[in-house]
Amino acid sequence: MGIPGIAVQPVDEGNSESAVRFLIEWVSDGEAEARGYLADHAEPVGASLIATRCPDVIGYVAIVWESNYAGFRSRGIPLVHQIAVGGPFRQQGVATLLMDGAEQLARDRGIVTLGITVGLFDEYGPAQRLYGRRGYIQIGRAH
Repeated sequence: MGIPGIAVQPVDEGNSESAVRFLIEWVSDGEAEARGYLADHAEPVGASLIATRCPDVIGYVAIVWESNYAGFRSRGIPLVHQIAVGGPFRQQGVATLLMDGAEQLARDRGIVTLGITVGLFDEYGPAQRLYGRRGYIQIGRAH
């Protein structure tokens, strides 16, 4: 299922500056952190996807192929490390498209299970509901 006018694509040289601007606004604390974030989620250690509504980046998801969380790492489960949608575009299915893209990347690599971590704070309620609707199971572990 798509949303007219919205595309999901990998971060690459042609769109990385737009991805940086999105991360500065919605995820990171400044340009250096945003650039570091993209570098930390680039192949071969990870992958980053953006959702765009031309010409703007409106969402972002990152995967780490080998999680720092021992419970995932020991079972070969990659981690969806970050998902973010710009405020004006929330509750419109953009996060669903990003998760579709992340899960497809994993399937393309022969991976059938992705892990997630999510805070138990009110601000994470939309993410908690999204993951539940997609069949992610809460294991209730804290680190």
